[in-house]
Amino acid sequence: MLNFIRSAQNTIEIISPYIGFSIAKEIVKIFKASKNKLKLTIITSHPSIEPANNAEALLLLSNYFEIYHLRNLHAKIYAIDHKNFLITSANLTSPGMESNIECGLEILDAQS
Repeated sequence: MLNFIRSAQNTIEIISPYIGFSIAKEIVKIFKASKNKLKLTIITSHPSIEPANNAEALLLLSNYFEIYHLRNLHAKIYAIDHKNFLITSANLTSPGMESNIECGLEILDAQS
């Protein structure tokens, strides 16, 4: 998934109820490598509503990006440059990306 995110040229939209701290650090690295040119928007659950969400990760990300919170969020959708999409069962956490058995659909170049 991080390679998918790294492919962004302009925009990244992340919808995930859970975001892990190690993944948040990687997203910030990707942003800095782009020389701060990427626009990133995050929709996630709020730690006060969903304590399993990593407050430290959200605090780090809020220094760089717009973050919106939704109650009862379960969707996991990752969009790159408004044309590449990943719709998946995987949260943006280390287990979701590395060890859990997840399933998803990748749509590339949706504007063609």
